[in-house]
Amino acid sequence: MHPRILAFVSGQILAAVVLLHLPGWPELSPWLLAILPALCILGWKKSPAHTLHTLAAFGTGLSITLFLLGIQVPEKLHGRLPANCHGQTRTLHLTLTRSYLSDHGPRFEALLQTPSDCLAQGSVIRLDFAPSDLPQTPNPDTNKPLPFSVGDTLVAEVQLKSPRGKLQFHGFDREQHYFMQDWKAHGQIRHVQNHTPKRPNMVQLPAWLQQQWGQMLTNTLQGHPQLPLVAALSIGDQGLVLPEERDLYANTGIAHLVAVSGVHITLLFHALGVLLGFAFKSKARGQWLALALAVLYALVTGFQPPAARTCLMLCGFVLAARSGRTLGGLAALALAASVTLLANPMQVLDVGWQLSFGALLALTLPAAGLVVYRHSRFAGLKAAMQGQYHVTLGLLPLSALLFHSQSLVSPVANALSIPLMSFVSTPLALVGSVLRSHTLLLLAADSLQWQEGFLHALSQSGQATAPLPAPSIGAFVLSSLGALLLLLPRNLAPRFLGWPLLVLPLMWPLLPPAALEQGEFEVLFPDIGQGGATLVLTPHHTLVFDTGPAYPPFLDSGRSVMLPSLKAQGRLSIDALWLSHADSDHSGGAGYLLGSVPVQEFVSALPANHSLNTQAEQLHIPASACQHKKPWVWDGVSFTPLGLPPEHPAYQKKSNNHACLLRVESPYGSLLLTGDIEADYEEALLLATPPGSLQAQVLVVPHHGSKTSSTPGFLQAVQPRLAIVQSGWKNHYGHPHQQVMQRYVLRGIPVLNSAQSGAIALSFRDSAPDWQQKSAQPQAETARNARKRLWRMAE
Repeated sequence: MHPRILAFVSGQILAAVVLLHLPGWPELSPWLLAILPALCILGWKKSPAHTLHTLAAFGTGLSITLFLLGIQVPEKLHGRLPANCHGQTRTLHLTLTRSYLSDHGPRFEALLQTPSDCLAQGSVIRLDFAPSDLPQTPNPDTNKPLPFSVGDTLVAEVQLKSPRGKLQFHGFDREQHYFMQDWKAHGQIRHVQNHTPKRPNMVQLPAWLQQQWGQMLTNTLQGHPQLPLVAALSIGDQGLVLPEERDLYANTGIAHLVAVSGVHITLLFHALGVLLGFAFKSKARGQWLALALAVLYALVTGFQPPAARTCLMLCGFVLAARSGRTLGGLAALALAASVTLLANPMQVLDVGWQLSFGALLALTLPAAGLVVYRHSRFAGLKAAMQGQYHVTLGLLPLSALLFHSQSLVSPVANALSIPLMSFVSTPLALVGSVLRSHTLLLLAADSLQWQEGFLHALSQSGQATAPLPAPSIGAFVLSSLGALLLLLPRNLAPRFLGWPLLVLPLMWPLLPPAALEQGEFEVLFPDIGQGGATLVLTPHHTLVFDTGPAYPPFLDSGRSVMLPSLKAQGRLSIDALWLSHADSDHSGGAGYLLGSVPVQEFVSALPANHSLNTQAEQLHIPASACQHKKPWVWDGVSFTPLGLPPEHPAYQKKSNNHACLLRVESPYGSLLLTGDIEADYEEALLLATPPGSLQAQVLVVPHHGSKTSSTPGFLQAVQPRLAIVQSGWKNHYGHPHQQVMQRYVLRGIPVLNSAQSGAIALSFRDSAPDWQQKSAQPQAETARNARKRLWRMAE
């Protein structure tokens, strides 16, 4: 492949990464400086002139991308819903432009036709509503509830919400996703005043076809457990895939197949090319028509990165073949990447784009015209096994960065799933859809049902995944370099450096000096919205205190926040799972953690007959009441349970007071975890505990800052130097209450609120300030400070 093509694409990627990571780009700068000497070496072919040409190509790609982003980014940042309009209801005139499958009722993208005081005309809004919330306005023709379709216009009362999401230190950035989709607001339909069915225009036609296709699949396979997967494979819409199914696909390493993948587009192109070539008695005409149909199919299914990449590469191959030239795999891949970034430079942040191009790069690098396999009876099997090995190596750094884990059974799972889904399930689903054949669609779904049984057996066969601590930018770059050295042909790179560079940076958080020492501990308060959840980490032990809320079937903090946070810390087991009390915003995620993570002990203030105690008993996890626990020490860190006995009047007065507290202390600081205790509990606790036993440098503000808690006497007894509030952004409870926060301000106690800060991390280490100094505070970091990005600069 010509080095100038690679240099041009490198310039595009570098410009997009740097600009889109503003204002946090300085952390990247030391690693990005290494690109220029690498390009000089790449360009040094016969004379220094080649180096200049390579650098010129790099600069051109850099400049063009900066120019495109300079136009696109201000437009995306402009016009987002103002904070004072969050939660307000407005009557809006909307045109539906795209639909999504969902168990929660219809879900659409809509275009605002007339401006309001909150949003400008042309703003894109994501709409949600449940059928039960819709007025049963009769259609004059059918006397049935109005259907909604892409192209229709609505006049509706919509409750508006800002495109803001929970933010952790690592992993999926929901606000980035909203920014890339250009959603100016979210809307919840409250009342439809007028609905006008309209035919979709040419721009809306692919989305309309996708909606009709999805409705046909839903009607045909209604009730079949594999309907969500058939829909995902056929039209690229994963809205019906349940969270537990996503976990299964991720743990077995086949999540990349649960979409309209590049393999499916390629097979469709070749099958249509053969059929159409035979029908028109012209191979060239058959290929062009097949390519056009493949592109149309990709457009109907949303033109996701894998499909877009494949269509562009197929176009390059067809053009090269028709012009009598050959196009290498790496050249085609680079050209496809370049074109997608010219169309939308922000795709460099898309997980699908990264995984799609990363996987194909891992497959093409080892055999870039330099490695030839000998023909033998087992050549195909050997090539398939080597392909799985190369993809696993190539995507390992990305797996650590994005998912904090690596599937250990993925080679076996993919060995079965790739041929089954590519050559059996997907063709049956596509042909069955075109012919509207219930039999073929049912065969496709049944084949996937058989596959799911195999995947369940694999995932339960032992340790299906290995945790990978979230790497720093430097560790990710070094690990990626190691993967590159292992993938390059042997005569081009010193492979003996590959394994150390690949593995050691990913393990760095588990090695000294990054690892915790005796007496040190770290505390993580994940951003779980309105609720409570805490991770306390000592060198060799993990305690979870409360687990955040759960709103079945899709919003479970145990699955979406707590488990990813554990993986990001390199922890995949819990020594003690504590629940302060039974409220669902503190205990909702516990059921998922109990069933998904090895838990050594379950401790709570729950009634003995509570379902979580029953679940723990069924899983043979020792369960006990927190009132019966004695103080203990882990790795030089002491844990002291505190609270009132159940027979105390203050304990029995309110459900929030059916609770236990926990104090954590070491030579480097102390922390008091409080749950939702209220004023009468606080006052009784002061009388029931010895003086000084409640004192802690860090206090988790009781009951999220409710005006029923944080009494002056309690604050005087604790004497915190830092207070932590876990609450939802603009929650309808009004937490934390302004009057309560004023008490902390008057005492000079700084307050960090997860609603504004995202996740919060505290470090109690030997390098921390001297706690004997009155002004000393713990080392605190917030996710919104650590992950400063362009789309959050307006905050």
